[in-house]
Amino acid sequence: MNYRAIAEVWNYNKFGWGDRFASGFLFWYNNSPLPQTASRMYDWYLRPTAALYYSQNGLAPLHPQFDYLKNTVSVYNDYRKAFPEHTIEARIYDMNSRLVHTSSKKISIPADGTVKDALQLSFSDSLTQVHFIKLLLKSPAGKQVAEAFYWRSKDAYKGAWTMTGPAVSGFSDINRLPKAQLNGTVKNACRTGKYF
Repeated sequence: MNYRAIAEVWNYNKFGWGDRFASGFLFWYNNSPLPQTASRMYDWYLRPTAALYYSQNGLAPLHPQFDYLKNTVSVYNDYRKAFPEHTIEARIYDMNSRLVHTSSKKISIPADGTVKDALQLSFSDSLTQVHFIKLLLKSPAGKQVAEAFYWRSKDAYKGAWTMTGPAVSGFSDINRLPKAQLNGTVKNACRTGKYF
């Protein structure tokens, strides 16, 4: 999630501190020769980690994004064309995947720009400690054109250099989820000497 957060801060500050002052990111130890996996987009065997996919989401040229500190939703556009009359929708789910809140707003996204703080989200005190946010960006015809998914806790942020806040701490309730019962069947067939 940290890799996506880096991209989203860049997106939000596009015309303040973003790509007008620098031409790219340098990820230290992105493909480290050391056999470690922390803070890497690829593991020792060059298999992608979740960081690669979160980065891909945050760096999408048209991207809805959630701000954990302000509880707002913004939309970033890196295309050289505008997207008028689009709808940004936020869905909040509790830990049991029950939809508890939906909000949406029509916005017009400028070419090569950002719609900052388009939606303000509020979280009920009765919401489960761990909950999820699904953001959808829809065209005027109602077709989904971009999405993002976040998990959040009710923990308060207590300042820099602390492991606190809704994106970092307070997720131990996930350990109490019931175990899933999986059932499956397998069929095999042999065709021209090959097994399927």
